[in-house]
Amino acid sequence: MLVWVQPPMAARRQPHRWSARVLAQSDALDLEDGVFRKRTARAVAASLRRSALASRRRKAQP
Repeated sequence: MLVWVQPPMAARRQPHRWSARVLAQSDALDLEDGVFRKRTARAVAASLRRSALASRRRKAQP
């Protein structure tokens, strides 16, 4: 008869936190909440522009 024994806590593999790593290391733009729920394209564009100007996450100099 086979009996499965759970390994001790230290021996268990920790889950990958790829999403946290991407958020920390990515050069992606930080957007305002609800930016794509705005009523007009002009409002979306203005929000994106504000986010781009305020963001310090850059691959290259502007």
